[in-house]
Amino acid sequence: MSTIIRIKRSTTAGDPSTLGAGELAYSAADYASVSGGGRLYIGIGAETSGDAASHLVIGGQYFTDKLDHAAGTLTASSAIITDANSKIDNLKVDNLDLNGNTLSTTDTNGNLVLAPNGTGQISVSNTAIINLADPTNAQDASTKAYVDAEIAAVGSTGASSLFTNATHAGLTATYDSSANTVTLDVNDPTITLAGDVAGSATMTDLGNVTITVAQQADSVDLGTHTTGDYVESLVGGTGVTVGAAGEGATPTIAIGQDVSTTANVTFNDVSVDGTLSSDDITAATMTASGNVVVQGNLTVNGTTTTVNSNEVNIGDAVMLLNSDETGAASQNAGIEIERGTDTNVSFLWDEANDKWTVGAGTFVAGTVEADVTGDLTGDVLASDASVLVDHTNKEFEGNANSADALSTARTITIAGDQAGSVSFDGSADVTINVATQADSVDLGAHTTGDYIESVSATTGHITVTGGTGEGSTPVLSLPNSGVTAASYGSATAIPVITVDAQGRVTAASTAAVATELTITDGSNNNTVDLLNDTLTFTGGTGLTATVGTDEVTMDLDDTAVTAGSYGAAGSVGTFTVDAQGRLTAAATTAIAITASQVTDFDEAAQDAIGAAVSAGAQTNMTATYDDAANAIDFAVPTASTSALGVAQFSSDNFAVAAGVVTVTDLDGGSY
Repeated sequence: MSTIIRIKRSTTAGDPSTLGAGELAYSAADYASVSGGGRLYIGIGAETSGDAASHLVIGGQYFTDKLDHAAGTLTASSAIITDANSKIDNLKVDNLDLNGNTLSTTDTNGNLVLAPNGTGQISVSNTAIINLADPTNAQDASTKAYVDAEIAAVGSTGASSLFTNATHAGLTATYDSSANTVTLDVNDPTITLAGDVAGSATMTDLGNVTITVAQQADSVDLGTHTTGDYVESLVGGTGVTVGAAGEGATPTIAIGQDVSTTANVTFNDVSVDGTLSSDDITAATMTASGNVVVQGNLTVNGTTTTVNSNEVNIGDAVMLLNSDETGAASQNAGIEIERGTDTNVSFLWDEANDKWTVGAGTFVAGTVEADVTGDLTGDVLASDASVLVDHTNKEFEGNANSADALSTARTITIAGDQAGSVSFDGSADVTINVATQADSVDLGAHTTGDYIESVSATTGHITVTGGTGEGSTPVLSLPNSGVTAASYGSATAIPVITVDAQGRVTAASTAAVATELTITDGSNNNTVDLLNDTLTFTGGTGLTATVGTDEVTMDLDDTAVTAGSYGAAGSVGTFTVDAQGRLTAAATTAIAITASQVTDFDEAAQDAIGAAVSAGAQTNMTATYDDAANAIDFAVPTASTSALGVAQFSSDNFAVAAGVVTVTDLDGGSY
C-alpha cells in the first residue's frame, strides 16, 4: 500500500500557534480576509513547549497567485515576470512610466529629472538629443540650430569686437581675423598671506598653486582663536594652596585634609553652589539657596512648617487637611489668605453648620448652579450688567427660563390647503383640529403611492361602464367570446379548448377517448375493453404473479433445494434438474480416489510442482527443485540500494507488526 504524508493544515487560520522545528504547515484560508492565509510555513530554531523559535513562510497560494499572468506583462498587485527575452512590456515607478522607447511622467506638468549621484554625469553614448525647446533659463540646454542662429545674428566680427574693444582687468584679449579666433591671456597673479600667518605664491596660467604658511609668534589668542576649554590661571581659595602658575608652569594644588571617597571629612560650614548628593549628613542647621530634592519621603516632626516660596506646586490631585484628626469632626478646615494690613479672607468648611463658607466676604463665580434658600439681598445682574432682579422694587426683568402661562393668550391659525385655529396661553398643551380644503390636494403632486387617474379598455377584450370621471364607479366586464356556456369532457371524451393571446377560451369541443387495449403473446391476439373488462396476470409453472401499486411482479417459486454452495476440495456436488431447468435436488458427495489408484502419483506430483516452480519467473528470489531429495529450495538475497531483498528495520524509526512496516519518526535532519 502507498504511504501518505500529511502536513499540518487549516482552512480558517493563518500562521499556526504551534509549529515544531522542521515541521510543515499550510494555511488554505482566504488570504484576502485572514492574516497569514494562503501560505506554507516551516518551523525553524530551538523549540519551547514544542514550538519552534521562528515560523518561516516558504511558499503558498498567496505567492503563486501573484504569478498568474502572462510572462512579460505588467499586472497590478502581481509579481513582475520577464518573458523569454528577459523583458517586460511596461514599468511604472512612482510618477514615471517606461513603455517601449518612451519614459514619461504621469503627474500633470511634472518634471522628468535625471540626477546622477555625486559627480556622475549624464551620457547619451555619442547620439543626438532631439526635439529640444528653445532655452529660456540660464541653465537650459539649447540646440545647434538655436546656437547657430544666435551666432549668425551677432556675426564673427561683431562677436570678436565684444572682446577686443572692452577694457579687461588682469587679462589680454587678441582677435586673429585669419583664424577667426579670440585668444584670452590671463595675467599670472601673486597670492600673499599676512597677519597671524605669512606666505606667498604665484598662480601660473590659472593653474593650481600651493602656499606654504608659517604661524606668526604670539598670533593665537587662547579662547578667541581656539576651540575647547582651557585653564588661563589657577588661584587657591580658602584652605587650598596653588604652586607657581603661568605660561609653561606646572602648578601643584593642595588642601588641608584627605578628601578621598573613603575618608571622613569635617567642615565647619559647607556652602554648595550646585548639587549636593548624600545619604548621610549630620548638621545642626541646613540652609540651601538653590533646589533641594528628596528622593524618598519627607517627614517633618516639628510643630510648624514654613514655606516662603511665592509658588508651590503639588502633584497630588487631592489635598488632605487636618490629617491628624482621628475622632469626631470638631475643627473648621479650609484655606486662609494673609492680606497684610487688610482683614484676612478664607474659604472654610464650617463644622457647626456643615456648610462651606467664605465668612463675611463675597463669593464671585462666572456661573452658579444651585437652589436659592433664604433671603436674597442686592440686585441680580446679567452678564451685560442689566438688572434681572430689582431688589428695591422687588421686580423681575428680562426673559424667564420657565413660566406657567402667557400674560396674553395667542391664537394660532392654519390657512391654505388646510384650515384650523386654537387659542394658546401656555398653561397647557393644545390641539388644532385641521380640515383639508376642497380641491386642495393634487393627486401625484401632493400624494405618494400609485393611483388610477382614468380607466379605458381595448375593444373586444374588456368593456367599461359606469363612467370614468371624478366620483364615478367604473365597472369592468369581459365581453362574450362566442363559446357556448357548457361543461366539456367526460369519462370517454377529452375537452379540446382554443385560447387567444389574452387567455380567453374562443372555442370548445370534445374528442373521444380510446377504450380498448390489444394484447398478444406473439402468436395469439385479444382485445381488452378498458371500461368493462379486467386484465388478469396469472403465473405459469413455477411462477407466482403479485399485483402491487401500478405494477405486476413475477416471482420464481421456491423448490426443495436449500440455498448454498455445493462441492469442495474433497467433494463434488450432485444435482437434479426438472423440465423447466430448475434444480429440484442438490447434495455433495466425497471424492473417492486414492493415490494408489494413480500410477507413481507422489513422484508425478512432486515433478509437476518442481517443473511449475522452475518454469515460473521469480522476482528478487531464486527457487531450485531437488528431485533426488524431493525438495524445493528458495533463496532470497539481502536488500541493497539497487535490489530488493530481505531487510532489517531499526526500532528507532520503524515499527513492524504482522508484516506491516510503519514509519514512526521521519526526520529531515539539519544543515
